[in-house]
Amino acid sequence: MSLRAEFAMALELLSRMDKPVVVEVGSHSGGGVLKMYTACPSAKIYAIEADPDNYTKLIVRTIGAADCRNLVIGSVSGRARINCYRGKNSRRSSVYSEVGKINKARGDVKTVSSMTLDDFCEHIGKQPDFIRFDCYGGEYEIFWHGIPEAVKAAKMVLLTMHCKSGLFSGHVYDHLRKRIRKQMKAAGFKAQKQEVKMRHKHQFVLWVKEE
Repeated sequence: MSLRAEFAMALELLSRMDKPVVVEVGSHSGGGVLKMYTACPSAKIYAIEADPDNYTKLIVRTIGAADCRNLVIGSVSGRARINCYRGKNSRRSSVYSEVGKINKARGDVKTVSSMTLDDFCEHIGKQPDFIRFDCYGGEYEIFWHGIPEAVKAAKMVLLTMHCKSGLFSGHVYDHLRKRIRKQMKAAGFKAQKQEVKMRHKHQFVLWVKEE
């Protein structure tokens, strides 16, 4: 399935929830936030974006729709160096992708605050019902030491697993993806469509907690 199809399914399920807590890791300039808010106006949405320039746009674009945070979600809490670059359609950032190595993209390196997902949820005093990850390789760091407790507690997770982060070779991506799938299944989640193996391509997987 494509991200559009997976996200549409997630929005349909989100619209049936009553006052859900939503955490989006990698909100970019807010397009996804607005779609989630439209689908479920009662949702409390936390929009997390690492790139300071994108974050500025995010705040303006999502006034009244989300609680926005300029933050890296990773494996440790503290400070993180991120590589910010101009993608084909928008500005992007990644902890892993090196500036100048992705489609010869130009960019710069910035330092921002970082937190683990569990520390962030403890900070806000809420456990999310729905988590969306779109963080350009950061998903592998988030799951590196095992599945976060916040993910285990969620009802639904939309996970984009990227491949062009400039860190791993193709066979390592395959190993990491298999490990994440195993972790999600062990936590009681079920993928909403049988995955097609896609080497060297992004994968979009909607996981829903089995009742």
